[in-house]
Amino acid sequence: MQKGGETHREVLSVWDEKIAELGGKIIRGRIKLLEKLKPVLEKNYRTISGLKDLDLKILYRPSFKLSESFENTLKKELESRVEEDKKRGTTSAGPHRDQIIFTIDGKDTAVFASQGEAKTLALALKISEIELNRSLLQKNPILLLDDITGELDPKRKKFLFKFLEGFQGQVFATTTDPKQILHTGEKKLFQIKNGRANPTNTI
Repeated sequence: MQKGGETHREVLSVWDEKIAELGGKIIRGRIKLLEKLKPVLEKNYRTISGLKDLDLKILYRPSFKLSESFENTLKKELESRVEEDKKRGTTSAGPHRDQIIFTIDGKDTAVFASQGEAKTLALALKISEIELNRSLLQKNPILLLDDITGELDPKRKKFLFKFLEGFQGQVFATTTDPKQILHTGEKKLFQIKNGRANPTNTI
């Protein structure tokens, strides 16, 4: 039994080492990306909300205490939690357990944001992701927007379509009310009926 246990621990050690190696790279990459996203998100949130003096922050909250070497720290953390993780059947530390927290004036938006603040943040984040993606990759992503106007008030809706006017990539948008689609440029309409998408000129 002891020999089997040692073999099992050796196998886990190999997996832990690989998780730590790749996990450290993922965490480091996420932190660098958030640093680039923050000023873009701040700009878009302030433009949409009309609030110029708010303090918007993006915080990376890891599942373990970060140090200079993410890989070594994560490996030690995995080793220290091995018995607990065996009972859980999953690892309790690593990038899959980390969280990204947004705060407005020091308050966690997941807890304290009003409905309006949450909608503004979601819209600003989507637009910021598109702008950052285009800036880093020099390509326009395909934009998928589900129920594009169902949760937006007129002010946010106007901002969204103003942004889309200058968007050079393809946009696929779904809505239950086509009249709410304010785009006046080239577009194709499809009506979903009985599980099929049928081209149409009017709905």
